[in-house]
Amino acid sequence: MVTTRIAIVFSVLACGAAAAAPEPLQGRVVAVTDGHTLTVLLGARRAQVHLAYVKAPVSAQRHAIRSRQSLIAACGGEPVELQVHRKQPDGSLVASASCNGKDAGAEQVQRGMAALDLAYGAADARLLALEREARAARRGLWADGRAATGNEGR
Repeated sequence: MVTTRIAIVFSVLACGAAAAAPEPLQGRVVAVTDGHTLTVLLGARRAQVHLAYVKAPVSAQRHAIRSRQSLIAACGGEPVELQVHRKQPDGSLVASASCNGKDAGAEQVQRGMAALDLAYGAADARLLALEREARAARRGLWADGRAATGNEGR
């Protein structure tokens, strides 16, 4: 049943249908690539998921390890609920992810472990406020006043 629902969601996304938002997908986080990318087991299928509206440092960038560790602490091995925003050409998903009842992207922004990425669309006022707070408190990426994020090449 879960596999059928996943196939339907992927089909809707692939067709670009502008129907009502699909039901959230339920899965389990099996890996964390960086501070904004999860690998999620959806039924028998693995999906790479980029957190919607956020960007985080990748590989050798400053704060990359801390950002990834923060996302592991929030979501690693946990059940996750995904609200898919879109499917990317490479097959990965852009989605809001909720781990333990908390929005993973918002948690990363609040902790200063990710910045907003408006390339995915307008963020809500709550995310904007969380980033302002993290910047003002100089948390995480903002500790030295300038964030290095994974936006380059995305």
